[in-house]
Amino acid sequence: MILIVCKGCGASVETYPSRAGTKKFCSTACALEKLHLLAKSRRGPRHQNWKRRVRRRCAGCRAIVTRRETEVWKYRLTFCSRSCHTKWWADKAAKRSGDKNPNWLGGSRDYRGPNWKQVRREVLIRDGLKCVECGRATGIVHHRKPFRLFDDYRKANAKANLEARCGSCHSKAEDRFWKLANGRRIEFPRAGVNCKKCGRLFQPRTSNHPERYCSGCRVFKPCEFCGTKIDVTSRQKAAHQVRFCSKRCLMKAVQPHKARAAVRRV
Repeated sequence: MILIVCKGCGASVETYPSRAGTKKFCSTACALEKLHLLAKSRRGPRHQNWKRRVRRRCAGCRAIVTRRETEVWKYRLTFCSRSCHTKWWADKAAKRSGDKNPNWLGGSRDYRGPNWKQVRREVLIRDGLKCVECGRATGIVHHRKPFRLFDDYRKANAKANLEARCGSCHSKAEDRFWKLANGRRIEFPRAGVNCKKCGRLFQPRTSNHPERYCSGCRVFKPCEFCGTKIDVTSRQKAAHQVRFCSKRCLMKAVQPHKARAAVRRV
């Protein structure tokens, strides 16, 4: 056995020669006390990994809060709590929702006003979840006078103007109303598109994939095999390279014997 000096209390303690380089304290309590004092001396700004704190104002309630510099650099806004952060975003969203948003396009065609869900539920319960004409079970509520003909959603969603109908009877009632009214259905006009070449405003043929060029600026080229017109407007630089309208025409023109074999297999 050999003697070592405890680094906590300074007392001499016996230990084995094999533990002379690892044993530093006389007991576990002495080691914990020494480590606790060491940890207290390295807290806060005295720690080697300490990040400097800065004072910022909360973006919601304007209270003074303390944050690490890394948090201030990472986040543009500072908040004192999660509830303050949620309230700030809710107020910001309310100021830019609906017609207050610069990208507002008029809303959905299927919107029936803020009271529609409640009124619809009451009408379905009133009619017993059955069509008033044929008696079949349904969850559809029909406007006797179409919603689009009203200026106020309260008048349109009046219970006297609503009734439960199945899908078939609902379509028949719609057609019957417009036939008796001697009028056409009101179609919402689609937004026009400016031609990419001449800048003229024109109406595209489809709304899902609108064209970028008007009919006067579009360029066509006939297929060298079947003669079908090919629209080469968007690829005018490589228009001379376009020869066929489809792979089938290309195969028939270049390799006719393989094309016949492929047709027979199909």
